[in-house]
Amino acid sequence: MTEEHKRKISESHIKSKLHKGIKLSENHKNKIRNSMIGKPLSINFKNTGRTHFKKGSISFMKGKHHTEESKEKSRQSHLGQQGYWLGKKRPNMIKLKQDALKGKTGKDALNWKGGTSRGYFKKIVCQRDNYTCQICGLKDEEIIEVDHIRPEAIAPELFSELANLICICPNCHRRKTNRDLKIIKDFKNQVS
Repeated sequence: MTEEHKRKISESHIKSKLHKGIKLSENHKNKIRNSMIGKPLSINFKNTGRTHFKKGSISFMKGKHHTEESKEKSRQSHLGQQGYWLGKKRPNMIKLKQDALKGKTGKDALNWKGGTSRGYFKKIVCQRDNYTCQICGLKDEEIIEVDHIRPEAIAPELFSELANLICICPNCHRRKTNRDLKIIKDFKNQVS
């Protein structure tokens, strides 16, 4: 590479740095706009539905504030518009908040679905069995689990039957699940 070539490259870099931040004339902007008509946008400019900021990048507005003029302009553009819920009551939200404040749970709560929630069954069964494993007798409220006596895959109709549920510790649960898997496999072979 000759010295003259290096000098030209160096000058072009200096010129490109000098041009940063220079305002373009309307004529120049129109030429650029017209040259882009009919050309597909690159992947970088397509709206992907996500933010266009790269991870770790700092917002261009960091440390800056909108001028009073721009704030007023934004306010004026929103005048006459009103939010969908402005002045309306949200009946479900109000009822849910009231229920939460009154401590309504279970059948009394607004979002009650007939006791099909697994958490509801776990609470009832654990209270019934006094948080004690029905196989080994371990009593520990933090780790106790609830399991079906007859597996759900074999008897789905017994899913919500409290008589088919027992408290069980994680170790016994693991052993019982391994036995249940063999039973389920045999059951499916008999059915098919």
